[in-house]
Amino acid sequence: WCSVRQWFLFLTSFSLFLSPSAKANPPVAAQDYKGVMIYRVPFASAINALSLPLFRHRSERRSKAGWKYAYIDFGYLLTNPVMLEEIPAHSKELIGNNARREQTFVVWSGKGYSEIRKSLDEAPKKIYWSEGDIFVVPYGYWIGHANPFGTSARLMSLGAAVSGELLRQDLEFEAGHTKTPFLLNLLADEGADQVGGEINAPISSQNPARAVLVPRGEHKDFLVYQTPWGTPVNTKTLKTAPSFHPARKQNGWKSAHLEAGGKIFNWFIIQDIPPGSAEIGHRHGGDAVFFVLDGKGKTVFRNDANAPGQTLEWKTGDVFSLPVSPGGIYHAHSNLQNKAIRFLATVNLLEGKQLLDPFIGQVKRYFGPARSSDTIFSHDHPAAH
Repeated sequence: WCSVRQWFLFLTSFSLFLSPSAKANPPVAAQDYKGVMIYRVPFASAINALSLPLFRHRSERRSKAGWKYAYIDFGYLLTNPVMLEEIPAHSKELIGNNARREQTFVVWSGKGYSEIRKSLDEAPKKIYWSEGDIFVVPYGYWIGHANPFGTSARLMSLGAAVSGELLRQDLEFEAGHTKTPFLLNLLADEGADQVGGEINAPISSQNPARAVLVPRGEHKDFLVYQTPWGTPVNTKTLKTAPSFHPARKQNGWKSAHLEAGGKIFNWFIIQDIPPGSAEIGHRHGGDAVFFVLDGKGKTVFRNDANAPGQTLEWKTGDVFSLPVSPGGIYHAHSNLQNKAIRFLATVNLLEGKQLLDPFIGQVKRYFGPARSSDTIFSHDHPAAH
């Protein structure tokens, strides 16, 4: 699915990226690809979902309603496309489409209302959401959003695409063989926007669903919550428990795992890191996205446990990804402030169990090595510049 030369170029560029002398990446700038605004985020770099400049929406319907958008390209095949949208206040028109992929939605600011339907003529599942919420929408369902409230809202969607052809194109792009991001191919398959009505009644009278979370119980010593798809869970208020990883537990880390009803996006992890904790990390393959919910900290990426690596400092609202690598990447997190910090991570098929396409076995063989045990990195590392 890719030539030996392409694979070699990909690995070479990646090794240079993680070399000890590598410098921090400059601020990420949006690029216009055939009329689609895309932020291509290098590994060990972050974008801030709360302050990222957005653009007039590419959808004519959403643009007329004052929506803004930008796509975020983390260089992944499976977690793709990622889009950040801003819905203006008092937007009562319910606008949506069938994206023909499973989607996860993360609410960064504000609040709003959505309806999820198998088809537009069927009764919808009604939900309202607010800052910190996360919810999953299954493949093949129409979803529309509105914001009848008095402040604008920022909503990030993560798609899950499965295709060996897209992986080949991604490797070619990273090796410099093409100038077109592969997410443009996904957009060509997107359904056109449709209006699902207007929200005129108060939200309280719409009787939207909210998650009533009950812990599934201790499963191999870690806390797991379950909730149906299309049901928001607030990641900022969710109760955590002492981490099941011995090193993290000894350092006061807490965590909770969430199964949100998806087949691909079905493994969310919330981590709380106390102040003064050691720098702790492990190694596994890529396709993991991290969302900083509250606080300031850093992550160090290493090819080898004994290497200095490259440091990324992050703060509330930042989003970054784990580099994709055949041998896996060590990534260690630590707290840079005097109170606890919280972040959310989502890992999909590369680490999951739902093998929906034969090519996934190939991907896992190259990109998804077995997860390593935790390592405590006690030596000093250069701060990000």
